[in-house]
Amino acid sequence: MLSKIEQPSLISGDRDSDLSQLLPKKPLFSSQKLDWAGIFLEYHCQSTWETPYFSSPYHSIIVNNSHQIQIGRWSGNHKLHQQSNKGDLTIFPANSQNKHSWNREWEFFLLCLDPKLMTQIAYESIGVESIEILPCFATPDPLIYQFCQALISELRLGESCCCLYVEHLVSALSIHLIRKYSAKNHSLRDANGLSQGKLQQAISYINEHFTENLSLKDISNVVGMSPFYFTNLFKQSTGMTAYQYVIYRRIERAKQLLRQQELSIGEVSSQVGFESQSHFTNVFRKHTSRTPKMYRMDTK
Repeated sequence: MLSKIEQPSLISGDRDSDLSQLLPKKPLFSSQKLDWAGIFLEYHCQSTWETPYFSSPYHSIIVNNSHQIQIGRWSGNHKLHQQSNKGDLTIFPANSQNKHSWNREWEFFLLCLDPKLMTQIAYESIGVESIEILPCFATPDPLIYQFCQALISELRLGESCCCLYVEHLVSALSIHLIRKYSAKNHSLRDANGLSQGKLQQAISYINEHFTENLSLKDISNVVGMSPFYFTNLFKQSTGMTAYQYVIYRRIERAKQLLRQQELSIGEVSSQVGFESQSHFTNVFRKHTSRTPKMYRMDTK
């Protein structure tokens, strides 16, 4: 099983180095204090800068969130210039040596992935025991940009973020990286889904605990599988990810409570496991095309 990784340093192989000594400003947001397994996320707004040579024990992905910025990178003693547009990504494979500069204030996402996570997911999804992630520079990738936006939204929620949703995003992100940015072309192995017994165990556990901030580890432990392997088989069996099934159960329970007319919408939101009424309203409307208030009025 994977555990929470320590905070990686972007600009040094030394984990204990102070990131603020190597970049002009501290990150605006950081997942350092959150229990995210196998991943670390920061959001930066940095002034014009030139880094020293750096390496990281993690696969590091920088995703540009500024319009048309000139990025300098070094290949040996030669400096190469590239234009990076909003949504472009740069990948630094673990333990690679890199040096970069930028010519104005720059906003970017920094994602660091534990190579152990990638190895585990590669083994369980494509049947290989090692994976080589390749470097890339100023490459457009709308899907990873969407992943970053979704993760930063969860990061803004702090400790109230949905662990299951974050793990779902990390699994999808890892599979995308393996398929698109590894040294060999890989296809996912066919999966036959969970056995009927294990599927019932998982569903029963979710049904009993869907109002809690579940994690994939919580659910997968019930059936004795790793988190990624479980979520892959669960989707094969149900057509939904574990996160989607939890949301489905919350919405169905919320409908029951709203029809009873006894609780306020805020109380319903809390009882079905949402951290805020606004989040509950947004999710409820997405799944029913009505706000909770509208649904209650329609069922009077």
